[in-house]
Amino acid sequence: MDSHFQSWLEEEIQWYRKNNRPVRRKLIRVAAGVAVFIELLFGAFGLFRDQIIALPYYFGWGFLLILFSCVPYLAVSLYRLRPKMQAKLLYRAMKETLTKEEQGQFATEMAAGFSHPECSVEYCLPNSGLKHAARFALTEHYAFQEGGDFPPVAVHLENLEKITFGEVYDQNGETGTKRRRNIPSALFEVDFWNRGKKEGDSVKKVMFFPHEAVYTSVIRLLEKHAQTALLLKR
Repeated sequence: MDSHFQSWLEEEIQWYRKNNRPVRRKLIRVAAGVAVFIELLFGAFGLFRDQIIALPYYFGWGFLLILFSCVPYLAVSLYRLRPKMQAKLLYRAMKETLTKEEQGQFATEMAAGFSHPECSVEYCLPNSGLKHAARFALTEHYAFQEGGDFPPVAVHLENLEKITFGEVYDQNGETGTKRRRNIPSALFEVDFWNRGKKEGDSVKKVMFFPHEAVYTSVIRLLEKHAQTALLLKR
């Protein structure tokens, strides 16, 4: 493995660790709150039925519900947030896109891209109270997205045939609390079509963006990158 690429992967692990720390804390607080609510609910149910002597029985059923619902959810969520787990997904995405010779160049370009606001966009998922961080970078030869709820996506720009984009989902904002309705909830998609190994074949890689402001910034970056001729709105 290229030394520059190895150093970049280590920096990525640190980025995931830093951004996932508040997400883990919030998950634990939410799970603890749900567990307390379940126990109080079962206790109130026992009191309502005037069965104070049987309260341990009701609390036991509440504990079983927590054990088989909250605990597995929390365990899976925390496991997915492990930096090494996310680094594994990242390395898999790199392996699908890059040759060993390209790894060093990719690492160098991404380190420069993420350090310059004019080449990158950083954001949090708006519908998530967990404030899950994500980011996108566009460099001379690559486009890259990571973080959030989606796996990392890397695209080699030299083999592009076209880029299609558009809105794939929009919540009308008529349901939920007032605070919830004020959160942008559209989902936008940018599809990168690369030439396949065989003539006439195309390989599509998809990036999703959570709301219009982020999506618009990404499209502007692509336009500045002289990819305007390849941009096709769906």
